[in-house]
Amino acid sequence: MKAKLGKVMTLFLVTGLLFGCKAKSQNITKVNTEEVSVSIMEPAKLTEKESFYLNASGDNLLAYDAKFKEDIRSLTFNLYKYTDKHWEKIDKGNIPLDNTGDAWIVVSEHLFDFKICVKRGNSMISQQKDPLKPLWEEGYTADTDVVQKYTIEKDKEFPVVAYRRFHVDDTSERKAYLNDFQNTENIKADKNDEYFMLTFIFE
Repeated sequence: MKAKLGKVMTLFLVTGLLFGCKAKSQNITKVNTEEVSVSIMEPAKLTEKESFYLNASGDNLLAYDAKFKEDIRSLTFNLYKYTDKHWEKIDKGNIPLDNTGDAWIVVSEHLFDFKICVKRGNSMISQQKDPLKPLWEEGYTADTDVVQKYTIEKDKEFPVVAYRRFHVDDTSERKAYLNDFQNTENIKADKNDEYFMLTFIFE
């Protein structure tokens, strides 16, 4: 019951943040609809108050703005786990997008408990997946790497969040890198090391 209440509260906070942004001044509306030379996705510039609302539930959420030069109609996301020296796709989803204006994206940094919420135009869609494992299993810690400003290429997959979870007694270096999605030869892992990657494809 407590877990369900937490999920509902998270969705309420994210929804409030997205619709709250829409209700702001006309100046923000002009910024959101300005012409761009290329399609880009970058971290949203949040106030301290907005950041508090976004993560008040402790879900470690990331907020991005996406501006489109091309005709983008959907966002596909893929969740991978590093297994036997390759990235194995363990989950996926697709979010249809209105064809006007910028997109506001909220997504989990901790991929064990995955959530995503996207708003563009009059459409807002959220999805969440069942937790893969307990978030805070005793004796484990994690490292993450998240995308910063990125030039979007239509139909091209790119990594958004790298999440690596390992035992605190592990003395070897365990870091998460977005570049590991293409360069698996650099990854050193063992049975106490669980490595996940989230990717986006704008289509």
